[in-house]
This record gives sequence, structure tokens and C-alpha cells, in this order.
Amino acid sequence: MTEVKLIVHRLTRQTLDGPISLDAGEHLATGLSLSLLKQCHQTFRRLQPKEWGKFSETNVAVEALMHDYLADQQSFVSLTRRLSEHMSQYLSDCEQSFDAWLLMAHDTLQQQFHCYWLPPMVSLALDGARVVEVEHFDTSQIKAGFLLDLGEKAQNNDQPYLQCYMAYGMRALAKALVDGFGFEAAVETENETHILLENLRTFVATQPETEQRALHQQMIDVCLEHDKIGAPIELQALTDRLPDSARDAFVEFLGQCDQPPPERVHLNRQYLKRYVRFYGRTRDLSVSFSSEQLGRGVTYVPEEDILYIHQIPESLKKQLKRYLHQESM
Repeated sequence: MTEVKLIVHRLTRQTLDGPISLDAGEHLATGLSLSLLKQCHQTFRRLQPKEWGKFSETNVAVEALMHDYLADQQSFVSLTRRLSEHMSQYLSDCEQSFDAWLLMAHDTLQQQFHCYWLPPMVSLALDGARVVEVEHFDTSQIKAGFLLDLGEKAQNNDQPYLQCYMAYGMRALAKALVDGFGFEAAVETENETHILLENLRTFVATQPETEQRALHQQMIDVCLEHDKIGAPIELQALTDRLPDSARDAFVEFLGQCDQPPPERVHLNRQYLKRYVRFYGRTRDLSVSFSSEQLGRGVTYVPEEDILYIHQIPESLKKQLKRYLHQESM
């Protein structure tokens, strides 16, 4: 059985309120499909902010199309055509011109359905002695996307199975795309991340003082690893990565804490970044350092509102010495 089925449709609207043109779609060969989908998925995993959710209970058109396709009641070609037509109906209500490829793929091995909005990119190429314009995919330029975990959805539990991403520049079309796909957010990622990190901080404080810093860093590193690939973190997976001396204590701590995190935490990248790094800037000054440096290489005295830097980066030190030397001449 083919591992990846992939079709690209093109949606074009020349004027703000004009008709939407939808092509018949191009079904790529298997080798090209695998390569293109891999690139798109790698980009999508890095994109933030993303929301986690499910299909809306009141807007079920896309869910119904997927159900018919998975039940072999329609082909993949028919699914993508009907889904594109459905999305076009919602986009027609936006007073916005656009030209984009709607890339849809079914990864049968990973049990995932992908839907990405990609603007056409144009570059110059040589055709004999002539310079011509050539359109191409730039998978780093995904402006909107949905990732449906078919395996998770089939479990029919309370876990979210649908991810949604909208670039900031897509605000004019975002509502139409979200409503058209039937996406409904079901997770407050910032709250889940906050609860997890606060519990980690509290737990680490119960461990021997000589082990606290290394243990805390190890737990944060696991969170960062999962965030890097855009995956939620399972508490069991986090527990398994702990040293033997802390593993049982962590399980016991979670069983007794007042507000335990969910078994699967969907991380909020911005909140996580603020937790692991301190940063701030004014017009003339920018400061950024790892939270691990506070109390070691960096000291803050709130009573005096002074920040002391004890370990100056070598490159900065060289710049300062060079500047002072020039000023003294």
C-alpha cells in the first residue's frame, strides 16, 4: 500500500471580492510526495504558535469527508477536490485576494492527514539562452496548516487530535480557514505549560540541594526536546528520563500535589522560552541570559535595581577592550 498520497490544488482570487479559481489538482509521484511531505512536516513542527483541538461538533463537513474517505466511500482525489471546494466557499466571504497552493497529503504509515497553505514562489532559471520565471515550492513558507492525527482520533478519547497553525500575516483569511476546516481549540497550552513547570520547580526543591540544579536542567531539557519536534510531552516519558534516585519520588510527588499536570502536556513554546531564558530590551540596550545563570554568572539585586554580570562572554569582552583602547588614544 502506498505510504503517502499527495495532491496539490491551487486557489486563486485576483480581486478582493472576485470569484475563486480552483484548479483540478496535481497528483505527485510517490517519490516526490514523500520528499515534499517530509519537508512540509519538518517546517510545520517548528512553527509557532500552534493550537491543539478537535473537529467542531457543529461544523462537521470536513470530518464527514474524512470519514467517507477512510471508509473507502470516496477516493483521495475526490476527497481533496471536495475539501478544496468546501474551503473555497468559506474563503469567498473574505474580502481578500490570494494565490496559494493547498497541499493535502495522507501518510498511511504514520496515520496522519496534512493540509498546508503555501504561496507560490517565483525564481529565475535558464532555458537554453533565455532567462525564464519558474514557480516552485518553498516549504519554509507555510502560512497556514492543519495536521490531523487519525490514529489518535480513532481512539475516541478526550485527547486532542488536530493541530492548527496560522501565520500572523494570515489574519484576514484565518477565520475562514479555521471555520472551513471545522477546527475547534480544546487545549490552553500556556496554562498546561505553566502547571507543569511550576510542579517541576516545586519537586526539584524537595530533592537534595547538591542535585537540584542538574535535576532541574535535565527535566527542562526533556521539555525542550519535545517542543523542538512539536510533540506533547507524556509525564511517563519525563519520569523515565529521570535518575533512579528521583524517579519514584517524582511519581509520589505527582500523586500528592494539589494541581497535577495532565498526563499529556501540550507545550507552549513562548511560555517555555520565557521560563528558560530571561530577556528584555530598550532602544539602546538588549539583555538575554539563561535562567540557569541567575545566581551564578548573573546576580540581580532588586533593592538597588542593579544587574551584575560576573561572567562576561569572551567576544563581548574583546569588543569592550577594543573600544576602551581606541577611546584612550
